[in-house]
Amino acid sequence: MKASDVVDLFFRPKRFFEEVDIDRRPWYLTLLLLVGISTASGRIDSNLMRADMGQPRPGWEDYGPLVTESWVSYWLFVLLAAVLSAVFYWYVRGWWYKVRLRWSGAESPDARVARLVLVSASLVASAPVVAFLLVEMASFPNYRAAWDSEAMASSVLLVFPFWSLYASYRGARTRFDLGKWRARIWFFILPFLMYMITFGIFAVLYAILVEPASVGGDRFASLALGAAERWG
Repeated sequence: MKASDVVDLFFRPKRFFEEVDIDRRPWYLTLLLLVGISTASGRIDSNLMRADMGQPRPGWEDYGPLVTESWVSYWLFVLLAAVLSAVFYWYVRGWWYKVRLRWSGAESPDARVARLVLVSASLVASAPVVAFLLVEMASFPNYRAAWDSEAMASSVLLVFPFWSLYASYRGARTRFDLGKWRARIWFFILPFLMYMITFGIFAVLYAILVEPASVGGDRFASLALGAAERWG
């Protein structure tokens, strides 16, 4: 896979899915790992946000510090969770992607191709998250310090789940024979609305339950990424 292919995926997804062989083991296994890492990181952010709102999950106060106060323990947890998340993403999310292809007009869509398109499009959302984590690791002594930094740069991550919807939509339209508007509804419009609804609900709750002075980090990007995991 060339760097220009990745650029095409971000900026010319139709061309990417027309010309690039996405059924290569190093390619899709790497992408699954990145998806798993971004998902596991989002789970940690979700727990931190719940704790900020005074509603921590059972046990988080005990094991949370072990995960967030050391980069070694953070990455051990994330990588272990990433494997499970990747398996879920490939089988369950891949199944849901195939269902939407059928609802969009594809007759007997190939399950493997559907999963490969899904995983390829996921790079648009997951790669920036992993890159941002690496920057944070180089900038802060642990993840808790990064969370408490209120780094506004993390808000940039908000755009990528929405961007990945377009890549997914173009991949579906390019690799499968779909009805134009049905594909738009199932692969772009409905997921977009679910992102916005989920993001809005959590943003309002966070604003109500957490005093502005005590908000740790600009982490609403995690909410959008969590929505992407469920609905995209």
